[in-house]
Amino acid sequence: YWTDIGCPSDYLKANMDFLAGQMQVEGDGSSNAGNLIGAGAIVDGSRLVNCVVGGDVVIAEGSDLTGCVVWAGTHLSAPAKAHDSIITPHGIYTP
Repeated sequence: YWTDIGCPSDYLKANMDFLAGQMQVEGDGSSNAGNLIGAGAIVDGSRLVNCVVGGDVVIAEGSDLTGCVVWAGTHLSAPAKAHDSIITPHGIYTP
């Protein structure tokens, strides 16, 4: 597997390819109903569909995320709704 992730939409696609099993990556985390949840992430009470969630992330109860990549250390203190987005400690970006 090889791809250029030089723009946000390509970065998002590469992460979705990973979830689809098109590439292997080593790291701490667990697979959960089609999502990858990083070590130490708290996602209880949120709806996640095809998401890659980094380590030490907190996603507020009631959040609804589909096709998202959530960067390590991100804290969503209020319920969020996002689709095909990159979520960082600094904001939500939809390519």
